[in-house]
Amino acid sequence: MTPTITIDAFCKRDHPAGYRAYRSIKYDVFAREMGWAGLEDPSGEPVAREDPFDDAGRFVLARTEAGKAVGVVRGIGLDEGFPHRDLFEHHLDDERFQQAYPQLITVNALAVLTEHRKGTFRVDGWDWIGSAGRLLMLALFRSFEWEHRLGAVATAGGLPSALFFRKLGCQVMDPPFPTALHREPLTNFGIIFGSAGHRRAEEICHMNPDGPARSSPVRERLQEYFRDCQERSLSSRPLESWF
Repeated sequence: MTPTITIDAFCKRDHPAGYRAYRSIKYDVFAREMGWAGLEDPSGEPVAREDPFDDAGRFVLARTEAGKAVGVVRGIGLDEGFPHRDLFEHHLDDERFQQAYPQLITVNALAVLTEHRKGTFRVDGWDWIGSAGRLLMLALFRSFEWEHRLGAVATAGGLPSALFFRKLGCQVMDPPFPTALHREPLTNFGIIFGSAGHRRAEEICHMNPDGPARSSPVRERLQEYFRDCQERSLSSRPLESWF
């Protein structure tokens, strides 16, 4: 039988216990497992320090039937805050991206505990089926799409993460690039909610997609921009060859 998880969305101020679970998983995955420095809480507790952007964030948390928190992700409207904006600064020079900016979100801190990454789960009450990471991301996308957000940008670290984002329907915005803070190259991605790739990802997870999103000039121009970015980024070599 496919194990069941629950998925809940919340804000920091409304769910202190959920926010602490987010910080705990973030610490386990990014600090302990991946070795990222600077995430430690000043108290010395095994949780990630509070991030000022968390006040504007929407968190999605996955729990097992026993109530154990196993996965998290955070989304923020770009008009409310843009962590790691420096990684996308050059895209703000393009009018197509500028126009869509207030309608986009950024996705950060997707983290699933190691022992729950490769399994398949069913979401209680919805019958969605997929990996914990994919279900968290698609649930986050849907919650913002219902609020008429246009799409999202995100940064993936390493090849497995980059391939994961592509399977969600995301398009490559830049060739993978190294940084002094990360062991593996980073890749910027963009997605338009309701795009063909996004809807395919929902169908695979039995999420009963609503169909294509309503068209608009801003949406069409952003779709053109993301397509141009991906063609430029992958024109000389495939994504996998950068890693």
